[in-house]
Amino acid sequence: MTTTPRRDLLAGLALIAASATAILVVIPAQTRSGGGAAQGLESALMPTIAASAVLVLSVVLAMQSLLHILRTKHASSGAPPLDGEAVALQRWRGPAAVLVAVAGAVGMHFIGAWAGLAFVIASGMLLLGESRATRIVPTVVLSVGAIYLFAERAIGTALP
Repeated sequence: MTTTPRRDLLAGLALIAASATAILVVIPAQTRSGGGAAQGLESALMPTIAASAVLVLSVVLAMQSLLHILRTKHASSGAPPLDGEAVALQRWRGPAAVLVAVAGAVGMHFIGAWAGLAFVIASGMLLLGESRATRIVPTVVLSVGAIYLFAERAIGTALP
């Protein structure tokens, strides 16, 4: 069976619904507060982290397939071939991404977790070719805010 963007979109939406249901309904109903207190962890922590990872990856799958559907719907006859400068830029994106991740980890240690996270997100977007601040700033604010709300509300842990 081959995958198509339409099937990927439907699978992503189904996984989003399943993982959101798990996070909001199933996990709280099946775990009790203080269940893993001997180890210092709540009993719902690991299932919530796993379901959250599925949720994030499902959103990525759905967005990628939706963007692919929209691009092919409005695509022109063909894209021009890459020039030498664009090929050189493509070669350096991988090592640059690793450097950004390491710099973000070091930055999180010295300037704080929230500032380091914002740095990683913003520099990753710049690395991928996004240069408009009207897209970078809201993405950084919403991403950091979502992680903060997840940590504070869903997991119940304080992040530095």
